[in-house]
Amino acid sequence: MELRFETRGSDSPWVDSVWTCTSDRVTAMTSVAGVRWGLVFWEWDGRAHASITGPETRAGTAPVPEGATFTGIDFAVGTALRGVPPAALVDGGT
Repeated sequence: MELRFETRGSDSPWVDSVWTCTSDRVTAMTSVAGVRWGLVFWEWDGRAHASITGPETRAGTAPVPEGATFTGIDFAVGTALRGVPPAALVDGGT
């Protein structure tokens, strides 16, 4: 059972890091509290999905579909998403 992550920094002042992940017999993961928001894209069962993740004030649990492949972008502190108030993303996402 494992999640295999690869992370790299970014040359962009608006992006902190970009990461990829694959899951193998894992159904949930613990997300770590953090100050950044991000975008997560994943493919699972032949379908593409996307979500916006918000800053988190505490650790939480996130579902992990088995066999999914993820790509994520963690934005730099101070980077904003127009049309989505930051308060709407704290401890959640869409």
